[in-house]
Amino acid sequence: MAIPFLSDIRLPSSGKVYLWTGHNSNFLQYNLWHASSSGGMFIKNISSSGDIYFQTNSTTALTIDSSQNVIAADAFTGKLQGAVTGSPDTTIWRVSGQYTNWGIFYNEGSPDKIEFKAGGTVTSSIALDNGDITTSGNIYLNNNKTIFGKNTSGSNYGLLTITSGNVIKLGAYAYTSAATQIGLGNNGKFLIGTEEALSIDNSKNASFAGHLEVQNSQLKIRDTSTNHQLTLQSSVGGNARIMAHKSNLGTNQNLDIVSTQIDLKTGSISGSANASALLLDSSKNATFAGAGTFETTLNVSATDDGGSPAMTAIMNMHGYDQRGVGIKMKDNVNTSGGGTDAEWFVGTGYSQTGFNIGYASDGSQSSYAAQNKLSISTAGDATFAGDITISNATPAINLTDTDNSSNIALSSVGGALIVNSPSDQVYQYGGAEKFRISTSTHTSAAHVVPGADSTYHLGSNSVRWANVYADTLHGTVALSSEASNLGSFDDRDMAPEDMSFSDDLKLFFVEKSGIEGGTVGSNWQDALFISSYVDASGGNPNLLAFDKSEKKIYHYQASATATSWGTPKELAYTSDFVKRTGGTSTSMSGDLHIIAGAPKIYLQDNTDDDDQQIVFRNNGGSDEYKIATQDFTSAGTGDGLFIGSETTDPVKLVTNDTIALAIDSSQHVSLPGAYLTLKDINSHAQIEASSSSLMIKAANIQAQGNLIPDGTGSRNLGASNRYW
Repeated sequence: MAIPFLSDIRLPSSGKVYLWTGHNSNFLQYNLWHASSSGGMFIKNISSSGDIYFQTNSTTALTIDSSQNVIAADAFTGKLQGAVTGSPDTTIWRVSGQYTNWGIFYNEGSPDKIEFKAGGTVTSSIALDNGDITTSGNIYLNNNKTIFGKNTSGSNYGLLTITSGNVIKLGAYAYTSAATQIGLGNNGKFLIGTEEALSIDNSKNASFAGHLEVQNSQLKIRDTSTNHQLTLQSSVGGNARIMAHKSNLGTNQNLDIVSTQIDLKTGSISGSANASALLLDSSKNATFAGAGTFETTLNVSATDDGGSPAMTAIMNMHGYDQRGVGIKMKDNVNTSGGGTDAEWFVGTGYSQTGFNIGYASDGSQSSYAAQNKLSISTAGDATFAGDITISNATPAINLTDTDNSSNIALSSVGGALIVNSPSDQVYQYGGAEKFRISTSTHTSAAHVVPGADSTYHLGSNSVRWANVYADTLHGTVALSSEASNLGSFDDRDMAPEDMSFSDDLKLFFVEKSGIEGGTVGSNWQDALFISSYVDASGGNPNLLAFDKSEKKIYHYQASATATSWGTPKELAYTSDFVKRTGGTSTSMSGDLHIIAGAPKIYLQDNTDDDDQQIVFRNNGGSDEYKIATQDFTSAGTGDGLFIGSETTDPVKLVTNDTIALAIDSSQHVSLPGAYLTLKDINSHAQIEASSSSLMIKAANIQAQGNLIPDGTGSRNLGASNRYW
């Protein structure tokens, strides 16, 4: 198991830490790492960017980086390091840490090279792609030593040998024949076999013993100081060629042929039938005897010689009998794989006096009027056969009225066509004015019809016309009373002052507190603004707000300059009123409140004078109590004011929150507040007092009838202290 240590572990100078249980050959000692591993020894840093460092004297001597490059420290006499792909001038070997730019280096490029450098300067290189060797120094051969070149079969073929007599020999295949060797003797002569062929004296003049002939190749004359070169090539596509250039064929130079007059002729080589093709005279004029053909470019360039001529560079073309003068161009005739004879013409066309640009797809009669794409008459009128396209950042066509010194510009800005003029813009049809754009009005002399029915708008939801004046408006949206699909505005605290008298009908999304002058909350409303008159003399504007969370309608009215709509009136629904038709299906829900200075409830019978009723019903729909102007009992006694119960429930009168009179289902009347009860007992009327005595107080008490006690011999008339 693992044993954690909280501090350092120290061993004596001879102590060891063994790394294997099977033997004692793997251990660590303060001055030794001893290992025995038949499978190999690994030192790993598994981090993707981690390096491994070997140090002596607390200094890194060897580094193995995370890309497996081995870098030796400067303490080594030389430094050996593998080349890294993609890293030009990577060091392979250098002399020392002090001389880091002396050594052998790898340079990635085209081709890849091994370079030998001294002080950072390449002295020699070997191209890895093709084996070419380049050196800025000399190559030395001892006497009788040879440089061999091999042919494709691997045999020695080309040879360079220095003989013991300091003679350089160039030969082929080991000098098996005298005709195959060229020797350069001490006297500066070239020999073919033993015969002198070329002699070069100390002034570097060369003398040939025979003709100078180049077979299927080039003869070059080069100025070593400037590298300018003249090449005579015997055959290029069957033609001889003279070229002036630097040693690199890709760098061209001028070829000067200098003479008082140069006459280039064509004809036989013997000269008996030569004829001048191009004559260059001493005044620099060139005269061609026939037609000229130029490859790619013909330049006419005038040099400023300090004069002031009216014309500097001129190309004159003179014709006759209006047969046509101009330039013909065929762009596709030399196309590889087959071209066409399509031809453009620029000039004065056949039987025409103006300037023309013509085009013929078959190259036939491109100068004829029938082929014109652009014609400019001698009066300056221009006629195009097709469209005019101007393509740049700010395309424009400017029309200048020279009589009135004004300009009209047709231009494109951001893809839009801009027509700009200093005065009215008038559009005509058949010479008659149809549309005029002036500073403040646009006038149409014709009908304006949309491109499709019920598709396009006049104005938009956010940008509207202030007023529309018309004799008659037609269509589904002709009148405000027929308005459909009104545009909605999100203005949550809109106020009367935000509107104008031209806003007769508008729909808004608002918040109730916001339009009443408070803070905008979340009580959302659909609000319909209505103002039908042109000024304040027609009264205040109105606003109907429909609650979006419950069924409520609010009516607002305020002055046209008010900053808020204030407190509204809430509109009632039909269910909020007592129904005239009666019945349970149309009954009122909720309480009935009548608030006024002197409120009244009138029940008027318009067919009789004694049929009014107020009926109190239970939850089952049965009548319990009534207030009526006609007897509703079975007795049917006729008209009167009848207040009572249709059930066994009593009828009670209350004053000061106390029952003052109670009538029970047996028609007994109680006066609890007076402690007196009137009863019918055994068909006899009875007055019962709740106290011990009943006092009847009056000046005279008269009884119409007999005064009889309720029992025999148990009642007194008077008392012992009260006598009749």
